[in-house]
Amino acid sequence: MATEGDLKEIGMASLVQMICLENYQATLVVKRDRDEGIICVSEGDVIHAQTGSFIGELAFYRLLSWKKGTFRIYDHVKTLKRTVKTPWRQLIMEGLRMIDEWNAIEGHEGRRREELTPEHVQQDQNLEKDLIMLLSQFEQIKMRMCRVGRFEKIMAGFSQRAKKRRAQLALELLSKMINDVVLFSEEHLEAGANTDKLARALVRAGDMFPRARLLQAESNRLSASTIITLYENWTADAAGRQHTFHDVSRGMVDVLETYFSMFITCFHAPQTAEQCREACNVFIIDLSAAVDEIIF
Repeated sequence: MATEGDLKEIGMASLVQMICLENYQATLVVKRDRDEGIICVSEGDVIHAQTGSFIGELAFYRLLSWKKGTFRIYDHVKTLKRTVKTPWRQLIMEGLRMIDEWNAIEGHEGRRREELTPEHVQQDQNLEKDLIMLLSQFEQIKMRMCRVGRFEKIMAGFSQRAKKRRAQLALELLSKMINDVVLFSEEHLEAGANTDKLARALVRAGDMFPRARLLQAESNRLSASTIITLYENWTADAAGRQHTFHDVSRGMVDVLETYFSMFITCFHAPQTAEQCREACNVFIIDLSAAVDEIIF
């Protein structure tokens, strides 16, 4: 038997908290207009979330931001896979913090509803052109990473040294993308918007992926010495190396997503913002998949 309700009556954070505290085996299905998402809870902890193309913790954070829609709670779990490993209390705290940060970056929504001036139109056109160019450059970098993943099975019999080098290359490429996106931010946004932005993005990534705390910022750039230190300390067993690589690489992807979200809020025209948001989301999903294919 399913329990139904409206998100106007109870917020997503309270809803998830209620389910987890009751130690339910449950699946929460949420619908908002044409969008739909699910959150699966087993033994009082969130184990899976999905909405659209997003899976895992990123999906959970997006669902947490929904303020309207309907929900149904089923008293069984509709998944056999686990895509969320962070404890539910930490998930909610991080999600609410992210929502507050998004709102702070976006500022008041009234600005978006103002009639666009010729200056606004020109600003949007310039930002859109440059952002598409940046995504195109990143797509080329991602293709190099995909080629690494594509030959994993062929190279399965190679030495640990070869596997180590593949992981190093992936981190080098991700580092380049982060420093390029920081430079893009400095060139296109007001100076105040960039103050300690990378450091704060790394802190958030570390909260989501604990071993990503190894990453450090120096002068608003990802520290090259940090990556070198990672290279020199791949000494754990296979499971430990894979876990470290996963946390660090996914944390770096999260930093990129944070910057893309900030860029989107700078558009004046909602339609242009939505088109660029979709392009950025597609890239982030593809990049995450490329990173996950690398076996270290």
